[in-house]
Amino acid sequence: MGSIQKWLCPPDPWKNFNVARESRHKETGVWFVKGKTISEWKDSGPSSLLWINGKRQLSPSAYIFAETDALPVRSGRWEERPLVCQTFHAFLLRTYSLVSSAIIEEIKTMQNSGLASLAIFYYDFREDRKKHVSGLLSSVLFQLCDQADSYYDILSGFYSTYRNGAQSPGDDELVQCLMDLLKRPGPRPVYLVIDALDECPSTSSLSSPREKLLSFLEDLVEAQLPNLRICVTSRPEVDITAILEPIAFRSVSLHDESGQKGDIIKYIESIVDTNNNMQNWNVEHKQLVIDVLTKKADGM
Repeated sequence: MGSIQKWLCPPDPWKNFNVARESRHKETGVWFVKGKTISEWKDSGPSSLLWINGKRQLSPSAYIFAETDALPVRSGRWEERPLVCQTFHAFLLRTYSLVSSAIIEEIKTMQNSGLASLAIFYYDFREDRKKHVSGLLSSVLFQLCDQADSYYDILSGFYSTYRNGAQSPGDDELVQCLMDLLKRPGPRPVYLVIDALDECPSTSSLSSPREKLLSFLEDLVEAQLPNLRICVTSRPEVDITAILEPIAFRSVSLHDESGQKGDIIKYIESIVDTNNNMQNWNVEHKQLVIDVLTKKADGM
């Protein structure tokens, strides 16, 4: 395994998962995981794709409490207000990632009980290996290879084909290896969760990284792999919507989900209650923060 890992050099998506899990309130996303959509996705047909999308902007008026002197929502020190704003901003920008972390935790529970195989990937513009389809493919292959003997055999044979790591495969070869692996009947269904697809770069080149990724997802769905279930989260950008909406088993806009507002309220209340920078604020000012951010969070 060590030699294969060194050869593939797979990026680690679990550190992104840990950040998302530690950032969210413990009840965030529970309403979604326990809802009808996830249950139906688990029981759906071959290569079914669940697309969870949401905005990542706040209305500028949501920041007014932190950016003007008109509202007395501050502890008395100017420099603290931007810090508080950033705290909430980070959460509200990536709410769909917090929902995906709840889904991953649900599937991990199934995996620990022997009921599922799981592979995850987080696109992340801050890490080069997490911006391209090669990073996704190498990571998913490595995650799956020790979850069934047949999966390991396929990857081990693939490694041998490339002179035991002396040569490097291209993206097309990695795709074919993953397809071969997923076509092999496994002992349990495979769940593939891809977060923040919109952070995969969309460039003006002939074939951008995002275009390659979307084409790969189309191929996965078209392959109708009986044991595969796919979950993707992203903003509803035009190019992503054009590809994913027609092929998705179900598309879910978090902006339209009532449970999402409850997640926001729980998180904001927990930060107001525990953040050291707010401990000296009076009750009225704390409540104003909760009310303004809850009201102005214009979609996730």
